Amino acid sequence: METVTWFLGVAGALTSGLAYTLYTIETGLGRSKPNAASWSVWAFLATLNALTYHEMSHNLVASLQYYIGAVGCGLVFFYALLFGKFSRLHTREWVILILGICSALVWYAFHSAAWASLIVIVTFAISIEPTVRSAFQDPHREPARPWKLWTLALTIGTAGAVLRGKGQLTVVTPFALALLHGSVAVLTRQTRRLRFLADHPNLAPPP
Repeated sequence: METVTWFLGVAGALTSGLAYTLYTIETGLGRSKPNAASWSVWAFLATLNALTYHEMSHNLVASLQYYIGAVGCGLVFFYALLFGKFSRLHTREWVILILGICSALVWYAFHSAAWASLIVIVTFAISIEPTVRSAFQDPHREPARPWKLWTLALTIGTAGAVLRGKGQLTVVTPFALALLHGSVAVLTRQTRRLRFLADHPNLAPPP
């Protein structure tokens, strides 16, 4: 069983890394326009998520995809900083940042990585809502493949967490994140894109 969970951890990490690579490529092709300010907040959340999950699971391989996610968010942030835009933080982003800081304070003050991780999940759910709404309005606004791969990586992470049996909270994080990423993956699927273009014939498809 340990070999299986190790394989799942590595597979999830590699899949997550591939997703961030594709997202960066899609950004370079102009199919996504990340805001450096928003990604700076997400990089902070991703780092906090990796650290709290590692402390909860006591397993580096299980946490590897979250560390790769933190690095990936940081790379997208620097890419957006160099080639994109840096708009000021809006009210939602300030709320997200404050909740992230609260999560870190809870972890520091009460030595509870579990509660800190739950706050991070709620914070990420708030932060991804505009992306979900945007993809619902127009499925071409987000590149589909990275979101599918993120969903796959987190689903693999969920399976690994279930097999390790280290507690329900270690399953909650990848499962909740898989659902959130999966919502964007579903909204940007190819069949919905084709239907959207058929319903809006005057709109040109993205490059």
